[in-house]
Amino acid sequence: MDLKRMAAALPQARPAKLAHKPVEPQLATMVAKPPEGPPWIHEVKWDGYRLMTTVVAGKARLWSRNAIEWTARLPVIVRAIEQLGLESAQLDGELIAAGGTQADFNLLQSSIASGDQSVLSYVVFDLLHINGVSVEAAPLIDRKAILATMLKAPPPRIAYSSHIPEQGRVAFELASQGLFEGIVAKDALQPYVHGRSAGWLKCKRQATETLAVVGYTPAKNCRGQFGSLLLAQWTGTEWVYAGRIGSGFTDRQIRDLSPIVMVDASPIPTVSVPASAAKMASARWFAPRFVVEVLQRGISKQGVLRQPSLKSVRADIPVGDLQLR
Repeated sequence: MDLKRMAAALPQARPAKLAHKPVEPQLATMVAKPPEGPPWIHEVKWDGYRLMTTVVAGKARLWSRNAIEWTARLPVIVRAIEQLGLESAQLDGELIAAGGTQADFNLLQSSIASGDQSVLSYVVFDLLHINGVSVEAAPLIDRKAILATMLKAPPPRIAYSSHIPEQGRVAFELASQGLFEGIVAKDALQPYVHGRSAGWLKCKRQATETLAVVGYTPAKNCRGQFGSLLLAQWTGTEWVYAGRIGSGFTDRQIRDLSPIVMVDASPIPTVSVPASAAKMASARWFAPRFVVEVLQRGISKQGVLRQPSLKSVRADIPVGDLQLR
């Protein structure tokens, strides 16, 4: 099948010349439960790193969601994309390890850190440009039809993210049974929207929060290591203390993060701390420094996260992104 001809046949398609540059990805809005019926389609929420791809003159380059180039870090994935034989393309997808479930995220981070890419794959779920034709104004369902044709027999390390039409509850149950993080419901009739929109809705199996690290408390029995990390959330006008996490860390994460957090800290809070929050004499504070994703079980009577634990350190999300949500 001629992919260019398929794309050009769409009423919303237009000829376009593609350049190697990052583009703002479409982002999903959190909801408590997925929608049902048309025009919604439902995909697995892969637990990995969002990557945008550009292919120009047959050569592929990779970009993170915050416009940092990852091409040199992932030569195996770059070669796999180039094996598709595309002249030009713009793809949206997720870098995953193994099956892309919640349990595989730590494996993803360790694989990238070690340079061992044997477990990595790139799952593609959207198409914005193909062989000289821009299709980002076309309905998602048409973009995915071209993408499915392109990836009918993909090279190793490249996969197509399939979907379930209309049945949000069924899709969520299947994703939960597979131990995926949840699903993303997408309006099949919408064009690609750069930035956050109501056209993509994410529904997670277990509640998580993405927060900034703003301090630490020292470990009681291990000098030079932290015991817990202090967290804050952006309210729209200021950073407010959201609680602390002291569980979910691997020994390696504690060793790696301790020298990052245990410098340039002050006993004076750098964020707003509600009077109801517990006072911590040993706490040391700094301006929002990096981002973590935590599992949580609601909000306590003191207004902080109840029993949070670390899900992952999100090096791919800059602190400033939390102020845009």
